[in-house]
Amino acid sequence: MRESDLRNRHPDLIHADAEINVRSEWLPLIDEYFKHVKEIYGETKPSICLHTAYEDSGLVIDCDDTAWSGNQSREMKQQVRALALDIQRRSRDV
Repeated sequence: MRESDLRNRHPDLIHADAEINVRSEWLPLIDEYFKHVKEIYGETKPSICLHTAYEDSGLVIDCDDTAWSGNQSREMKQQVRALALDIQRRSRDV
């Protein structure tokens, strides 16, 4: 299957190079979701580029390498992971 065929079948798929701006007000809404993120690469500000791969134990998210400006907390990074996975899943809901 070619990418164009896949996109015809699933028009809401996010492009691999799509940059998604994370709104801080979204973060509290995603705590209880998406426990299967295996790894996240890179330090990122609340703007992430999705480059993902699925492995047996979960989703690998490769983020841009721009350092966080501000909050460096583990909790914030976990919420960004969760949001990235949410976006990935929603992009495949058809």
